[in-house]
Amino acid sequence: MSHPTNALATSPLFAGMNPAHRQRLAEASFKMDLKKGEILFHEGDQGGAVYLLTRGNVQAGKTDANGNHVIIKVFKPGEMFAQVILFESPAYPVTATAITDATVIGLHRRDLLVALREEAFRCDFIGQLMRRQRFLANRLASLSSPDIEDRLRQFLLEQYGTSPKIICPLRRKDMAAAIGVTAETLSRLLTRLKKAGKLSWRHDVIAADPSFWA
Repeated sequence: MSHPTNALATSPLFAGMNPAHRQRLAEASFKMDLKKGEILFHEGDQGGAVYLLTRGNVQAGKTDANGNHVIIKVFKPGEMFAQVILFESPAYPVTATAITDATVIGLHRRDLLVALREEAFRCDFIGQLMRRQRFLANRLASLSSPDIEDRLRQFLLEQYGTSPKIICPLRRKDMAAAIGVTAETLSRLLTRLKKAGKLSWRHDVIAADPSFWA
């Protein structure tokens, strides 16, 4: 496996970090390629690392009081997850599963905790997290739009651009979780879009008319 230094340098989350601090992160890091369906960690496992997703999609799921597995979030490339083990709990609160082939950069918890004791590194690292948080907050309006079509459009734009033909490895229920709606709501939307000639989804191919992106 290649060293994760380059991935960290080009990541929106860490690109602006002090190069020496970023190199220290890289030295505490490892790269993992995941196959679709592979579990990265289980809910309740001891947290050994936090992760930066660089390719594909990973979903976070949790078991509810009735024993059902509930999808909490679908992560996209550039997002970091499992930071809770640094600041709140030493155990993972969710199960992380690759829902496509994916690549993650893992940052060892023990090494990060040592580095975070140093003020300069701590300020730089937390500053990067806060800047990314502000960036995400600025986009909250579009991502939380009550218009489900807008949410779907935004997700597809982020993942694939305005291509007229998209090969989408996600299942429809995973797509629904990614945009924060039920599978039934997404199904109704897709039926409406197909009737309007704007978008169709057959097997793993999404065909988008230019009017869908307008």
